[in-house]
Amino acid sequence: AVKSFLSNTLIFLEQLREPSMLLFVLRALRPYAYYMRPFPRLCKRFRVALLNLWSTVDHRGVRLAAFLRVRQLALELPFPFIASCLKGTYLAYVRNAKFVTEASQPSLDLMGNCVVELYRLDATLAYQHAFVYLRELAVLLRSAITSKSKDAVKAVYSWQYINCLKVWTAVVVSQGEAAGAPLFPLVYPLCQLLLGTARLMPTPRYFALRFHVVRMLNDLSWSCGVYVPTARLLLDVLHSSYLHKPVRAGGRTAAPPRLHVSLKLAQAQLQAKTVQDIMLREALSLLLDHLGAYHHNVAFPELAFPSLMQLRAFAKRTKVPAWRALARGAVEATQRQVDVVTSNRASLDAAPRDTAKVAAFMATEAAAARDKRRKRIAEARNAAAAEAEAEAAAEDSDDDGAGRRGGRSRAKGKARGGSKGKGKGKGGGGRGRR
Repeated sequence: AVKSFLSNTLIFLEQLREPSMLLFVLRALRPYAYYMRPFPRLCKRFRVALLNLWSTVDHRGVRLAAFLRVRQLALELPFPFIASCLKGTYLAYVRNAKFVTEASQPSLDLMGNCVVELYRLDATLAYQHAFVYLRELAVLLRSAITSKSKDAVKAVYSWQYINCLKVWTAVVVSQGEAAGAPLFPLVYPLCQLLLGTARLMPTPRYFALRFHVVRMLNDLSWSCGVYVPTARLLLDVLHSSYLHKPVRAGGRTAAPPRLHVSLKLAQAQLQAKTVQDIMLREALSLLLDHLGAYHHNVAFPELAFPSLMQLRAFAKRTKVPAWRALARGAVEATQRQVDVVTSNRASLDAAPRDTAKVAAFMATEAAAARDKRRKRIAEARNAAAAEAEAEAAAEDSDDDGAGRRGGRSRAKGKARGGSKGKGKGKGGGGRGRR
């Protein structure tokens, strides 16, 4: 009786299309997950059906409900089942990560957060899966570096590859914060993979992709407490020849690109003033975020010195007053923190070999800075998600309005055609009677 009930429920779930009914069935399944233990084939079919709903249905509530049932099954069913849930969830995410647009970005972010949450259930399996899939990404990168073929480079410089790096960075950040964490050994190979991706094609057209990679490296620096040399990647943007060339005709009014949904820019866009301004501001923002990860490190004055020299040189070289002001503002903010660290370091009674005292240097301020950054990123993501949902709702209402207007116009056309037909019929009848 139990197997029959579960089998019929699965068939019913696979045939449903209405979001409200799907939500009802998914929520009602919660008490029955435990009774699936004696039926492994049925469990597999349920996993496939739930992952299909999670990865294909547009309704956010249905996706979350399907994910919660997958998570419940992974926790309550015997051990091998959680491994298949983790693998199936990640592969479903990869299949949906081939393209990124303004409309698909919130859905993809939701799926990525679900993958990270599921991998938090078992750190050992998370390490094993991350090791295997990061190795696959490294093989693709090595092929692109050695062959330099168009297809090999395209496989790396694609949304699917970048989104895979994003989700594994989020998994490592969520579980590899301490040196003794199970996923901490993956920090170094992941950083090497990201740096290799950023340096594969060091051309201005791929500055947007470089910003995505640097943002991931900054997350690793902030969360795991490791030093990653990303300043060079951003300073190259400041010294790009495109920022010091005359602006092309009509470039000042070009539509600004949305870097968060872009991987590369057209050659004509690079010569537009609006595009150059956005790239410069993004590079300076990421550079300050990179330096902020070490604001309270005992070696911050020496670490910040090369960046300060490059920023001063850029401020002296550029002919755009707004850019000069931005560069000088970054120099002043960094120099103030250098002075703070220098004054605190003067009273530090410790040698470089006293690792415990060095690690405790301004530790309270560093923890407060990490919390502040975490809150700021969460607020920005929530605001971006709300904006995307509002735009999607506006587009849906516009489409509905256009459909209603089209329906009314067709109805009016039919009414006019009908009245003409009736008039002709009456006239014809009159002529027949006459």
